[in-house]
Amino acid sequence: MVRPYHRRRFTEVYEAVKILEYDEWQRTKDQPEVQEAAERDDREGAKHGVMLGLSSQRMTDFGDHLVKVATGLFICGVGNMEEADEIIKARKLSEATGQIIRHRLTGPRRDGGGAPFVVVLNASDAQWEQVLVNVPGPIDLWALSTTPEDCALRDRLYERLGASEALQRLSAVFPTGSAVLEINRRKEGRLRRGEDDDVAAASVIEEMMGELYNGTGLGVILRPAA
Repeated sequence: MVRPYHRRRFTEVYEAVKILEYDEWQRTKDQPEVQEAAERDDREGAKHGVMLGLSSQRMTDFGDHLVKVATGLFICGVGNMEEADEIIKARKLSEATGQIIRHRLTGPRRDGGGAPFVVVLNASDAQWEQVLVNVPGPIDLWALSTTPEDCALRDRLYERLGASEALQRLSAVFPTGSAVLEINRRKEGRLRRGEDDDVAAASVIEEMMGELYNGTGLGVILRPAA
């Protein structure tokens, strides 16, 4: 009785495009069976509607096969000029694109102007190279931040307010998506007064969390207008 129902569901799943996303791909360095599975998915996935998305810090983490067959390459930054030259050579990028990869992929701008990146796409037997800018909003910046100082402040507010309210307050007070400059400014003041580095850092985070929670200090802008 249930076979027709499930047959429709299986058909829909089979016909839909599936995307397998692998983050931190460098962790597979000592796991050849995972790398082999990804290569097999790349070779055979098209007929099953399966696409791959992999991300890592270095191009060499992906291996020669995946680099050569990748139809889309998103370059957000490089560690040094040697790494930049490896990418440029491997994908035979133009000199103009090479200069951008070497000198202009500086990460998110503090003024909220977004993060530049280079996308290289293979389509219709041609390779397209384009510079784009990713401009996420302040809430997204705070939610995705991996900076230790910002994470510490965000996590403390998560515990007190929950994720949604914490992100709303952080984005209102620090719309650039980071409080590192203010944290470091306060920390340096405490260090000059003789506090230990670890104690100073923890105290500043706790202090700023209190201001954002209570609507005092920096958090006074969160109070409704009289």
